[in-house]
Amino acid sequence: MLEKLQKKFKQELDAVEEAESNSVHAYDLENLHLKNTLDAANGDLTQKTETKAQRAADSAEAKGQLADAQTALAAAEKYMTDVTQTFRQKTQAFEANQQVRTEELVAINMAIEIISGGAVSGSAEKHLLTLVQRPKAVSFLQVSSTSRSTALLSKYHLSSASVLRRLVRKYSPWLLCAFLSTPLPRLSR
Repeated sequence: MLEKLQKKFKQELDAVEEAESNSVHAYDLENLHLKNTLDAANGDLTQKTETKAQRAADSAEAKGQLADAQTALAAAEKYMTDVTQTFRQKTQAFEANQQVRTEELVAINMAIEIISGGAVSGSAEKHLLTLVQRPKAVSFLQVSSTSRSTALLSKYHLSSASVLRRLVRKYSPWLLCAFLSTPLPRLSR
């Protein structure tokens, strides 16, 4: 009977030792699993912290770039507004100048018609001599040279007037085209 009991106790002892060994092994596996899980979680936390810091730095840089871009956009919009306003002013001035030029062309055409017409031809010979200034006090030595220079001057004016009339008749279409194609300087009033 003792042998039976010894055998029974031995079996129970083996079963308990096996259960304890299994329990220790399960504890070691669970401990190892928890350590690995904890290490992985710490690694993820470190990586996420680094990613968060990188994202914060990127966000700050992007906000700075956004501020710079908004400043540049505001400056560009102001410049565009200024250029547009200058363009409008210059366009209005150009249109006003074109109106003045048109009126001047009409006046030039009228002057050409008047000069070319028969009403004024020959008037230069009649009135030009009266426009020549004569000195008030003349010595006897100057009388002959003054009258000669006055005659030469009046002859020059008469020939200049006839040349001018011929040039106006000959080149008036060309002058009109040249006048239309070249800008006139703005005269201050």
